Amino acid sequence: MDYKINKLPGGKTEIKVEIPTLELQPYLAKAVVHLSEHYKIPGFRPGKAPYEIVKSRLGEMKIYEEAAEVAIKKTYAQIVTKEKLPTLGAPQIKIEKLAPGNPLTYEAMVFLLPKVELGDFSKIKVKRKEIQVKEEKIKKTLRDLAEMRAGEKLVERPAQESDKVEIDLKMFQGKVPFEGGASQNHFVYLNDNNYNIPGFNEKLLGLKLGEEKEFQLIFPKAHYNKNLAGKPVDFKVKMKNIYEREVPELNDEFARSVGNFVNLAALEEQIKNNLFEEASQKESQRQELEMLDQLINFSQFEEIPEILITNEKERMMEELKNNLAQQGLDFSRYLEHLKKSEADFREGLAEEAVKRIKTGLLLRQIQLKENLTASEEEIHQEIEKIKQFYKNPTEQSADFDSPDYHDYLAIILTNRKAIEFLKKKIIGQNNQ
Repeated sequence: MDYKINKLPGGKTEIKVEIPTLELQPYLAKAVVHLSEHYKIPGFRPGKAPYEIVKSRLGEMKIYEEAAEVAIKKTYAQIVTKEKLPTLGAPQIKIEKLAPGNPLTYEAMVFLLPKVELGDFSKIKVKRKEIQVKEEKIKKTLRDLAEMRAGEKLVERPAQESDKVEIDLKMFQGKVPFEGGASQNHFVYLNDNNYNIPGFNEKLLGLKLGEEKEFQLIFPKAHYNKNLAGKPVDFKVKMKNIYEREVPELNDEFARSVGNFVNLAALEEQIKNNLFEEASQKESQRQELEMLDQLINFSQFEEIPEILITNEKERMMEELKNNLAQQGLDFSRYLEHLKKSEADFREGLAEEAVKRIKTGLLLRQIQLKENLTASEEEIHQEIEKIKQFYKNPTEQSADFDSPDYHDYLAIILTNRKAIEFLKKKIIGQNNQ
């Protein structure tokens, strides 16, 4: 077998192959057996008819076509394995010459993963920021915890700042109600300063049960709904219920009611530790992203095939749709707010898609260079950790045991190892 590999623009690779007539003989013999098994040939048991009989019954080209299909699959796989070609998907095969008594020649067009030349690690500078947990953050977390454990009771007095209220709400723009601008049995915590329409809570103060009120507010300029952002909106509310909230006092008794804490100081210490751990994780993630961004800039990449970019954009689209669905949001309405078509939005993902692809290529290159792999034991341990998040893990046991899921976890684990290698190599040295 002779072959020639040519790299083409756009990340494509062309493989031209010629299989001599002598090397075709075993494939032709197998084709005859296969054809005689599937076509009834009078006087012969299935699979036992000789070449000349099958040729006379089905035609010699039928034998060559059957042989070519098997020969192409096998020789293509041999070339890919021998040359260690990191192919993407199935190849496009074009038979250039197939005739009795002649060599078989074909062309395989395939995309390859781009090659990566890793940048100089010594050029990457990532410093760990000092982590501090401020006292005010601890106090706020304590107050929020107390708010979560507040008791509530219905009252018939006017609404006060510490209350939770239930209202019916209608919103209008130019006296015209707009889609999504009405809500019944809507709860509002009047002391919540994070409400997304500034001034709204204040307008509810002093309202009595059954009382209605109309007012106008300017929506924030950064509001997600671009049709309303920075514009005046008319509100009509009706007070339905008022709940007086009894927030527990922050003392030793409260600490003991929360968990196994001796006193309030012990609870504060645990909150401080939790906040420190959370901040440490965020700082670690920030360092990883900065490290990978710099490594991308210092590394050299072959041209990224368009098929990779397209697939990554589709993956990002699906991730977004799933995230929106989990929040009870509709993707089509999300696009309406952005005033973009799905095609325009997808195209806008191209830059981030390329960045994600390059990150994956870098991690893969490091895994190959450092011989990083995930053992079956490590995969099993990861599955056991994941099972802890399921109420009934036996229902997912088939998924956990599937080869595809094991392959997926192997990728996750080897990526982690590559990132840890980089962090020790780069961030560890930077912070010495």
